Amino acid sequence: MNFLDRIKSVLDWLEAHHLKNATIILFILFILFLLMDNLIMPLAVRLGQSLPVPDVRRMPLSEAEKILKQYGLKLILEGEKYDKNIPPGYVVSQNPKPNSGVKRGRRIYVMTSMGERLVRVPELKGRSERDAKFIIQSAQLTLDHISFEHSSYYLEGTISEQSIKSGTEVTAGTPISIVVSLGPFPDRFLIPDLKGKDLEVAIKRIRKSGLNVGTITYQTEPDLLPNTVIAQSIEPGSEVSIGTVIDLVVSQIPDL
Repeated sequence: MNFLDRIKSVLDWLEAHHLKNATIILFILFILFLLMDNLIMPLAVRLGQSLPVPDVRRMPLSEAEKILKQYGLKLILEGEKYDKNIPPGYVVSQNPKPNSGVKRGRRIYVMTSMGERLVRVPELKGRSERDAKFIIQSAQLTLDHISFEHSSYYLEGTISEQSIKSGTEVTAGTPISIVVSLGPFPDRFLIPDLKGKDLEVAIKRIRKSGLNVGTITYQTEPDLLPNTVIAQSIEPGSEVSIGTVIDLVVSQIPDL
């Protein structure tokens, strides 16, 4: 028999026995007791039960605060951290975690995003090529391209130019190119001996000599390592003008 059925049964019994006022007063007190035991107390208990924390991650801070307030919870900004996947000012993390059971009035601590971390481009001019490579790596940048040019100001082997001005703030991993000084312009330009050199080494030698790389032709040579220079278009020791183009013939492995 449920609560309402019990009350109806008692009312029917009182009516059937024509009880007086004193008994009715006692009955009312009994009804109040039943109300406290079956309705008011359970409601109070339910109000004290935990509720799930809403997920406010990836929301603007103001929106997250509004939603938590609707649940009777209080947002506390704990701090900020870098996150390249979440825009600045948006919630990155929360504690307690989403769907955790908490009481009303509980504080929810959140961290907001500062966006992607920026790094400052270092000054590379005047540094040696080796030092510049180390500094670029330490600054969380990527070395893109190295070229060589004559310079009357920077010593041979030092950096004379950089593609991004020092002090500029960029995202980590940004590529940066450098120019290595070949020192002052020579009185004459001589063709270096490139035969037997690795292609990468040969290209570097050509550029350091103030010359340019022309056409690279590949020829199958089973007895040579791949990318070995077999021939060059101008004989070593020849005197040429600045910017002269040198073509190369380079070995490759036979097709299988």
